[in-house]
Amino acid sequence: MSIFHFKQFSILQKDAAMRVGTDAMVLGALIDPSEKKHGLDIGAGTGVLSLMTAQNNVEILVDAVELDEASFNECKQNFETSSWNERLTIYHTDFLKFTPTNKYDLIFSNPPYYQTTLPNEDARSANAKHVQTLSPLGLFKKAESLLTERGVLWIIVPFSDLENWCHAAKSCGLYLTCQVQLVGRRNKAPNRAVLCFERVEVMINQQQLTVREEDGKYTQEYIDLTVDYHATDLSK
Repeated sequence: MSIFHFKQFSILQKDAAMRVGTDAMVLGALIDPSEKKHGLDIGAGTGVLSLMTAQNNVEILVDAVELDEASFNECKQNFETSSWNERLTIYHTDFLKFTPTNKYDLIFSNPPYYQTTLPNEDARSANAKHVQTLSPLGLFKKAESLLTERGVLWIIVPFSDLENWCHAAKSCGLYLTCQVQLVGRRNKAPNRAVLCFERVEVMINQQQLTVREEDGKYTQEYIDLTVDYHATDLSK
């Protein structure tokens, strides 16, 4: 669908390199923006994470960075038509070349994480999904330079690559403080992990979230997590 409707905003995604999916929905719902003042969305795409964050914190100012021109234009439109347009700013630039005048106490991203591209995949989709455009080490190194002393970084990655991402973060002085393992379907192995990093090394808060039951219906825990966002009743 070219427009994805949430309870408090809508996402135009006709030309998006990556459309709204479960990864973004879960990450956006788990990000804790409370008491944060300045947020940064790396590789914003449609802007869904920025909009969910703005909905969750009525005062936060969010900057978003998007390299793909078509996605940038749609994100800009999604910001402008939202109720929080005065608090959202999108920049058409490479994150690694982004030079803001301020630092951020909240940074978040649904980053490219696949290791190889598929033969039939177009360039825009590949850039949005694959690490050749933004490696874990590159992401963490740049993000660390933009974080305030007590800032936090939230991302979602494949569960199978969890150790690689955590190692890259640690080499940049960022430590895993929260890990939510995502199970796509009941009784299956985790396939994603939502991770939170900070500058301090503490005991990791580890949780698990199952998205669907064995019959394909959404679990109650997923419904409860996303109830403030989904415009449709997922229990039906």
